[in-house]
Amino acid sequence: MIYDVHVSFSNFLNLSLLSTFIQPCGTGALDGGIDRAENFKKVLDVMFEGSPPQVGSSASNSVGSSSSNQEGSTTQTPVTSDKWYPDYNGDYAKGKCINELPLPTGRPNYSSGEGCCQASYGNQASGFCLSSLNTDQTTGTSPTSSTTVDTPSASSLTTRPPVDPTSEAGIIISSETFINMESTLESVKDDIDNKLFLYQTPAFQWIPSSVYKYDDFIESIYVMASEGVANKKLYIGDDDVENGHVYGLVNIAAFLAQSMKETIQYDACDENSWDLVGSKYPLSNACGQLGQSVSTYYFISCISVSLICV
Repeated sequence: MIYDVHVSFSNFLNLSLLSTFIQPCGTGALDGGIDRAENFKKVLDVMFEGSPPQVGSSASNSVGSSSSNQEGSTTQTPVTSDKWYPDYNGDYAKGKCINELPLPTGRPNYSSGEGCCQASYGNQASGFCLSSLNTDQTTGTSPTSSTTVDTPSASSLTTRPPVDPTSEAGIIISSETFINMESTLESVKDDIDNKLFLYQTPAFQWIPSSVYKYDDFIESIYVMASEGVANKKLYIGDDDVENGHVYGLVNIAAFLAQSMKETIQYDACDENSWDLVGSKYPLSNACGQLGQSVSTYYFISCISVSLICV
């Protein structure tokens, strides 16, 4: 694990790497297990505001009316709004603005399609955004009725380099599962910063961390979900189940519960040294402390591996 106490994006990326590869099991009692369980519930309460959505085929469908075609299959007719927002297509040349409900949380929105295209895809040589506008999809306002551009908030998602939508990463970040997961996190980002990413001061006060921030956290989620490391990616949910993104959010909640116990509450990236030997903290704590030894850990499928601590 690479330690970086200055860049919180690296902190989250390191923690996600650790949670991906180091999953010990069968190594005895878990230190701080009760704290982790309480953290897990706290994260879920913040994510779902005390009312987690139903997952599965019986979950309610998204907003929109449906109709049946001659083969008997059902198609959704999207409900539109007078607010336009960028679709964040991974291929910038094919990016466009749409006004379908529900409006995604965390994205800038505009009072006209033209204004959205101007602000979001102003340098688009292909002109795809403007050419894709359809006045028939607008409710109450046509894309030419106003050119007023709403100023997006400073908290909008970080601008990311274009990704080929046909690539593996592009398919992931364009999936409904990833978009719904990210939208849920965006909708509670203030609570994540102010209720979850807290550390305890020497005066026993809990205040927002100076190291762990939501903006860095969501970027690390993006990297680990779309790129990963060593062919391993962050699990974001199930595409084949309605509200399948909830599974991904629960996975993230478990990760944060662990992180809040191990590092966030201390406003540090490194694992703290606890065991004293001769009134000093020995380097051997990196190989195991609190009665545990890394060399005896079992990983992933609980197959014993030999580790050398250097």
